[in-house]
Amino acid sequence: MNIDTARRALAEAGFAIESESRLKGGYGSQIRLENGAVVNVYDKGTFYVQGKNAEPVRAALESHESGGARNGRAQPDSGIVLYTDGACSGNPGPGGYGAVLKYGKSRKELSGGFRRTTNNRMELLAVIEGLETLREPCEVTIFSDSKYIVDAVNKGWARRWRANDWRRNKREKAENSDLWARLMKSLDTHKTKFRWVKGHAGNPGNERADRLAVAAAKGKRLAIDEGYEFAPADTLI
Repeated sequence: MNIDTARRALAEAGFAIESESRLKGGYGSQIRLENGAVVNVYDKGTFYVQGKNAEPVRAALESHESGGARNGRAQPDSGIVLYTDGACSGNPGPGGYGAVLKYGKSRKELSGGFRRTTNNRMELLAVIEGLETLREPCEVTIFSDSKYIVDAVNKGWARRWRANDWRRNKREKAENSDLWARLMKSLDTHKTKFRWVKGHAGNPGNERADRLAVAAAKGKRLAIDEGYEFAPADTLI
């Protein structure tokens, strides 16, 4: 990654640059962001992120670099980035989901609210709605602050639940299996990569998804989450 690619990746992810300067010794450049993170981009093609809110910045740069690697160079428009979040007041209670899809300079936002649901269901639905809006198989990097989702996918738990007829083990059913079934169908279609980001830590995409989810949960005409309100109690959390 060179300095131009870093600037472009940061801009696409929504991070505002405060200042830029050459590193002492002249072997690279340093970018300071308004969220407190500092990015060192070295002339040899590597980078290092430090300071406040470093993790979401590092994740955005890594996603940009790995998602568009062709002949050793990152291509900015090679994959879709999906930021998701869910919100719920009371848990269970009124809830909403928010999703932000970005592809190059294109952007799409999705949200919806339900009168009675749970936070985990809204986190799941945010990812589901984001993926289901895609009309053909795509490469998608998904940023979520839900370890419930990220760990279940990345550690293979969700695929095991599905293989076991939506049971975690002989005694326990997998929770929210209706939504997990929808999500797994999308994961079978798209080439996805899940990355966990800390919530409310300065990631613009995650913060926007959170605002969308919260606003949706406060809507006046909230939909019915039939998978929650009409489902057996032992399948929900």
